[in-house]
Amino acid sequence: MDGLGVGAAAAASGVSVRALQFYDRIGLLPVGRDQAGRRCYTRADLARLQRIRMLTAAGVSLAEIRRVLDAGTEHEPHELYAAQIAWCEQQELALRVQRTVLESVTWVLRRHPDIAVPSAALTALMNVEDTLLRYASVTDGEAAPAALAERDTAWHIEVYFRWKAVSIEALLLSSVSVPPTDPSGLLVGEHWDTYLRFALGDEPDAGLSEAYRSVTENNEHWPPADRALHETTAEYLESCHRAYRGSRS
Repeated sequence: MDGLGVGAAAAASGVSVRALQFYDRIGLLPVGRDQAGRRCYTRADLARLQRIRMLTAAGVSLAEIRRVLDAGTEHEPHELYAAQIAWCEQQELALRVQRTVLESVTWVLRRHPDIAVPSAALTALMNVEDTLLRYASVTDGEAAPAALAERDTAWHIEVYFRWKAVSIEALLLSSVSVPPTDPSGLLVGEHWDTYLRFALGDEPDAGLSEAYRSVTENNEHWPPADRALHETTAEYLESCHRAYRGSRS
């Protein structure tokens, strides 16, 4: 049988010998044998291997890869790639949630290094399954205010992250009673002002403002961690915002 031995196939494809042996053993890449009983990789085997490499790099499970390749289709169904895109997007959001929380904590600790970080609360706020993904339902469906429902997903996500970042700053500062007139409190007020300008516009639209008020006041459908963050920080954020606006007048 013409073909490459396992060592040559590994070198040609950039996959370890152990991986090739494993793929053969589980039936993902079964290969023929030469007269001496050694694995022998044909061009078809190497082509299948490249598809395996591409799909594993995209995060597809080995079981799913085998199912698709054994179906005998020339190309993988687009649904498989679409599912991986959705998975990648979820991972990106999860990382962004973690980064947002950590950046806010770092910002506060640089100014107030003695603040005790509430680990349990921040851990909950970094759990994307219990915050961002469920938070989207606040503006889904027929009950969603029209001014919010007409906005695209990217806008909602950006508003969410901006709100979360400044709210965590407020959570940490308020936990040790940093006055809104303190330099850190004034900066939080400035950050909140920037957030409101993004969410509502420099000249707030009446419909959007009313929709924003409705969603924040009727927050019983919010995930618990987000609802607790809002209820804990809303008054402090308003105080910081008033202090900031007063400092500019």
